[in-house]
Amino acid sequence: MMMPRRSDSFSGFSPTASSITSFLKFLCSGQPFGLLTQLPLSERERCAKAPPYMISTILFLAQQQSAPATGQSNPLLTFAPLIFMFIIFYFLLIRPQQKRQKEQRNLLASLKTGDKVITSSGIHGLIANVKETTFLVKIADNVKIEIEKGSIATVAKSAPSEEPKTTS
Repeated sequence: MMMPRRSDSFSGFSPTASSITSFLKFLCSGQPFGLLTQLPLSERERCAKAPPYMISTILFLAQQQSAPATGQSNPLLTFAPLIFMFIIFYFLLIRPQQKRQKEQRNLLASLKTGDKVITSSGIHGLIANVKETTFLVKIADNVKIEIEKGSIATVAKSAPSEEPKTTS
């Protein structure tokens, strides 16, 4: 199935420079329907001689000049869409991220020697020593690496608690 070309769909309409100029003259003529009737006579005469590519600019300027002056709008209503968008962003993006950051801080604060952890780079290991800003993680026999606290992604398994177990 062949799609029509853009020029085929508008085959009945082909504006020429003379038709555009005559339309512009009609708009500038001062007829009640003319959009440029608000312009002074000297401006209307000048726009009647304007080249065809100036039509859109002239029409835009005429609409701007003939726009009625409106009263002051409520500033709250002006900024209401912006405020509404900020509220949506807060509840959909900012608040959940803050919760995740808080959980991560609590996770890092609760880590202790003997916890099995997974780093953000995917290394599994056992915490051998806790320092102020780093952990010493044992990843194999006689292999220990020192990593930053922020690089811990999750805790795979917590160390067994030191409380004595009661048997029944």
